Parts: sequence; structure tokens; C-alpha cells
Amino acid sequence: MQDIQEGSEKKRRLNAEIEDSLYRRIKVRAAEENRTISEITRQLWVEYMGE
Repeated sequence: MQDIQEGSEKKRRLNAEIEDSLYRRIKVRAAEENRTISEITRQLWVEYMGE
């Protein structure tokens, strides 16, 4: 995970439609963990892809 976050590889933005209630839950969780939504999203994708 650390290698992906700190790498020099070009980054791409993902857009996904999600419900307002889910977005609010994600935003609250990010704030509680002192992380950004992008950090959490990146971690979830890395875990999902098995890297």
C-alpha cells in the first residue's frame, strides 16, 4: 500500500455515483480516522485487487 501511495506513477481520478447517505458515512469515517476519502478509496481498491 505504501508503495502505491508514494510512487511516482501518474494518478487517475475515479468518479462513481454513490448515494448521499453513503457519502456522508464515508466522510465521517475519514474524519474519525484522520484520513482523506481518497486514501480510504485507494486502500479499498488495493485490497480488492489483491495487491
